Amino acid sequence: MTNGLPQDKYIFPLLAYSGIRIGELIALKWPDIDFDDNTINITKTIYNPKNNDKDYILLTPKTKGSIRKIKIDDDIINSLRQHKKEQNLLKMYHRDEYVDNNFIFTKPSGHPMLQKTINWRMTRLSNQTNLINT
Repeated sequence: MTNGLPQDKYIFPLLAYSGIRIGELIALKWPDIDFDDNTINITKTIYNPKNNDKDYILLTPKTKGSIRKIKIDDDIINSLRQHKKEQNLLKMYHRDEYVDNNFIFTKPSGHPMLQKTINWRMTRLSNQTNLINT
């Protein structure tokens, strides 16, 4: 993904191949990934109406049926492994100010990404690649 921003190459394939919602994606924590079984446990979503880094609430997904285990392929698992390595380097680089709550997709501060950031990036990439004509 040459036109992407940091983490885009991990975020968008996971969204596309898993069918999870953006709120579920940014609520994911590393223990939700089973690297041996190639599964992701979806048990929560983020509620953050003020788009504030520190003022969010983890909730259960929309319905009971939304709590699920998703099988994912080797390419996505390997991508997540690579992302975890990169995130560990980021944690070391920002160790004095990094807030480690075990989220998978974070800002450099360690706080979870905002839903509007993912939406903005999706629009940006769609416009750059002419995937969607508006």
